Amino acid sequence: MTSPVFSTADFPKWEFPTVPPCVHGWVVWDEQFRRLIRSENPVVIEVGSWLGKTALHLLAVFPKLRLYCIDKWSADNGVDHPRRETSFETWKANLWDYQHRVSPVRCSSERGLVELRCLGVKPDLIYIDGAHDYSQVLMDVHTANAMFPEAIICGDDYTHNGKNARMRVGEALDTFTEQTGIEVKTEGRFWLLDK
Repeated sequence: MTSPVFSTADFPKWEFPTVPPCVHGWVVWDEQFRRLIRSENPVVIEVGSWLGKTALHLLAVFPKLRLYCIDKWSADNGVDHPRRETSFETWKANLWDYQHRVSPVRCSSERGLVELRCLGVKPDLIYIDGAHDYSQVLMDVHTANAMFPEAIICGDDYTHNGKNARMRVGEALDTFTEQTGIEVKTEGRFWLLDK
């Protein structure tokens, strides 16, 4: 494995955010998280953090949780929201009180997963809720499984396609099963690799 492009020194003290907090999104998987996260000192990687609502929930429910949030936080993410241009600053504002337990990893999901592996991060759970197009979901699941085969890997929007035909999470996971033989369990839109 190659040496990491970033190191723990890349998780410095945060600069004060330039915008006020603005929590947006939803958390619908509390029961699943409570059932799956069993460690006393859990480590979780969140792929796709947006403004941090799921991150806030996890940090509040699990007081010893260490969280790594991977997201590009770029303005061209296709999300129609007033905070799109300041999504990273908003994320920092929302998570300010938890900065000692959460690290932003501002890059592509595949690069972030590889880099966290190179840094020796050992997640108990990886929650994938980033880009929802077929090729990116397939890449995220393959990369997460290759880098962290012992981790629980789960995510959102298995059946949700909305208005955007590119949101093909379930189709990508079906392909993953065909390619690897690893089945996917679902509970509505929530999905979990059955390893």
